[in-house]
Amino acid sequence: MKQGKRLLAMGYLVKIFRTEEGWLTLFLLCVLVLLPVLSLDEAGWVEGTEVLVGIVLLSVLFGLLLAKSALPRFVAVPLGLLSGAAAAFLIVGQVLLPFSRLPGRLGPFWGWVQRIIRGRPVGTNPLEPLVWQSWHQGEMVADRLWYWIDAGLSGRTSSDNLVFLLLIAAIAWALGFYSAWCTYRYRSPLVAILPPGVVLATNVFLSSKGMGFLVLYLGSAYLFMLWLNSMAMERAWDKAAVDYSTELPMDMALNSAWLIVGLVIVGLLQPSSGFNPVASTFWNYASRPWGEVETVFNRLFSGLNNPNPDLGTGSKGAFVLGGSFERGSSSQIFMYVTTDEAIPTLAEMRGLGEDMEVPSHYWRGVTYDYYT
Repeated sequence: MKQGKRLLAMGYLVKIFRTEEGWLTLFLLCVLVLLPVLSLDEAGWVEGTEVLVGIVLLSVLFGLLLAKSALPRFVAVPLGLLSGAAAAFLIVGQVLLPFSRLPGRLGPFWGWVQRIIRGRPVGTNPLEPLVWQSWHQGEMVADRLWYWIDAGLSGRTSSDNLVFLLLIAAIAWALGFYSAWCTYRYRSPLVAILPPGVVLATNVFLSSKGMGFLVLYLGSAYLFMLWLNSMAMERAWDKAAVDYSTELPMDMALNSAWLIVGLVIVGLLQPSSGFNPVASTFWNYASRPWGEVETVFNRLFSGLNNPNPDLGTGSKGAFVLGGSFERGSSSQIFMYVTTDEAIPTLAEMRGLGEDMEVPSHYWRGVTYDYYT
């Protein structure tokens, strides 16, 4: 009986993973949802982002299982999202039991259970210290979340990077779950891959890093949509009893791969425009609200690393008055400054304790939020 139940469970798992969409669909889906995570890790906003790889793969698996289950949407979707919040809290917050210490406690724990069954004196549960350690760690993470929320509501600054890591872990889970759900429940490739693409493009825009991941995403997205569309055509042909070659989808994928690579290369080789009127018009209206968003973000996550020195200007086309003062002959001139201030004499300079042959002027002024 036990052997039959075990075989039935294994058969159910094999049936789930041997989907009509094929293994290539699962592989491409994992690639598409991993690229934003790898881009975030390369940008280096915060330490510890390597844990997001396991979280996003686990979310894809969870989304696949729920999509293939008989659960209705209003039950499966909240269950998947709540599971993501719990996974981010337990994994990123390191609330789970320390598995490195668990094997050494399993033997004493089994002996403790046997003594309970036989009615002998048992003493303390060997796993109790580990459980209390996880409980205290969870309390600490919850307190840090509450302090961050309180800082945000009271207008104070927070530099706790753990909160940012928890948030992007929850977003990574939501991306993987949503993409897997739309792929295997609704078979909508375009709807499934849009959110990972938006997150990836946003990170590339803000950090100015990860362009290679964006190129790989475009190629993988084209191939993903082509493959799922070919699967849909196969199902329609089977339903209509149309005779076709079973090797047709793979041939289409391989032949289209060369076309996709060529289009991506041509797109990269195209010269970029120095002035984009659409972008200029957008920033004329969006620079101020975008600057306000950046101000709030910097206040709530002041401890993050800044991979892009231009971030915070309110526009990617703005010049930042900062950085190195060394300028070569080929450097771009940002502005000319004239002054009617009288040049101090050498005696006055020496009186100030400065021994200079030629006096120099330095820019000193007031910092404004907006320049007109």
